[in-house]
Amino acid sequence: MQLRVYLAITLALALITALLWYNFDTQESPDQQQDSARLELPVEPPILQSLPVQPEPDKQALQMIEDIAPEKPELVLPSLNESDPFVRAQAASLTASTLWTDWIARDELIRRFGVIVENASRGELPRRQLGFLAPRGGFKVTKSSGKIYLDSQGYARYDALVEAIMTLPVDPSAQLLGSLQPLIFETLQELGVKEIDGQTLLQAAIDQVLATPVVHGEIELKQPKVFYRFADSELESLSPLQKQIMRMGPSNTLRLQTFVRRLVLSLEGDML
Repeated sequence: MQLRVYLAITLALALITALLWYNFDTQESPDQQQDSARLELPVEPPILQSLPVQPEPDKQALQMIEDIAPEKPELVLPSLNESDPFVRAQAASLTASTLWTDWIARDELIRRFGVIVENASRGELPRRQLGFLAPRGGFKVTKSSGKIYLDSQGYARYDALVEAIMTLPVDPSAQLLGSLQPLIFETLQELGVKEIDGQTLLQAAIDQVLATPVVHGEIELKQPKVFYRFADSELESLSPLQKQIMRMGPSNTLRLQTFVRRLVLSLEGDML
């Protein structure tokens, strides 16, 4: 099921649930109905008052207002090769986070973003593009009763990254992505993405994030050789990107997914 359909169903269910709860909460109980019957209160006819007639809007005046209102200037995009100063200037005002300013200070911003989207759509982790965001310290595990577990204390290593993401304002971020859509799709074509369109690719990348399971409690590992693996076969079958997101801990995973969902809602009219 496409994400747009999923979100629409979710919002519809939320609305239906709210209406059902409102109707249930405002209905009289049987005791209240019996009390009203015993009191035999006189029913007074409602007093009907005529509503004031609203004058029809002056169509000519409305047209004059529309003609006078300044049109929003169309954003003129630079070429992909010359886009860094433009993107940097547009993105600088989103947040003052140090991680964000480090990111936009780099070169080939749109092409880097295109690689991230392409990799993420396949569930791959774009280490080369995001290596500078790697947290300090090594991968931590704990051992108990002969078993190996993911050390929950290591989740805090990713707090700064998730916090930086959460500082991004959703609507302005979505508007910026929407305005940069032609450049993003151009760099995807450079990467050889031709069989599917850029929107589908971005959709796949988003789905990877939202489909990552949120695991509370201990996560058992095994070490058949050098690298650790998840003892649970279902967790081990996850994509590299999803495994990395899960290693951020349940709290950080939930926060990241919440941000992505809000971003998708804001993007609905522009890109998805």
